[in-house]
Amino acid sequence: MQAPPPCQPAKSCKKRRFHAKNRGNGCIHTLMYHHFGSPSGLQRLAALCGVLVVVACATTAPKPTPPRLPAVSLPMAPPRFSSGNPKFDAFLEGARTKALAQGIRPTVFDSAVAGIAPASSIAASNANQPEFAKPVWSYLDDAVSARRVTDGKIMLARHGDTLDRIAAGSGVPKEILTAI
Repeated sequence: MQAPPPCQPAKSCKKRRFHAKNRGNGCIHTLMYHHFGSPSGLQRLAALCGVLVVVACATTAPKPTPPRLPAVSLPMAPPRFSSGNPKFDAFLEGARTKALAQGIRPTVFDSAVAGIAPASSIAASNANQPEFAKPVWSYLDDAVSARRVTDGKIMLARHGDTLDRIAAGSGVPKEILTAI
């Protein structure tokens, strides 16, 4: 009989117990075989699963980090409008966008609004309109008078045909148009 290969158990019918003195050829497989006996198919599968779990846990790849984008500095255009009123400037920007979308050339729009600024007297007048400054009943007592009602009836009779055409096109009754 030939000698077993270095990592193969010796073919022997009697089991040997593991002793420190009796190490065989030093191979772990040989030592385990002599100590535990031949593993069954289920034991081999369990051992393989255990080895795979250990390897999988030990070799998990780190999560990739997204590449850093370089900082880009875009030159900012100075504000196109500087009336001193940010709301008015925003209005002009919106009007410019709409005008350009309708085919008006930028130079035409810019020259038309050059130097434009809100009038402070108009802003003050808007803030003090009686519709907003007075209580509603007080406003209606001042706004509706017998004379205004009579004048409205006269205008309605005089411009009835024109008001009928406007009412047909807008859907607003001619009486409401006259009252406004």
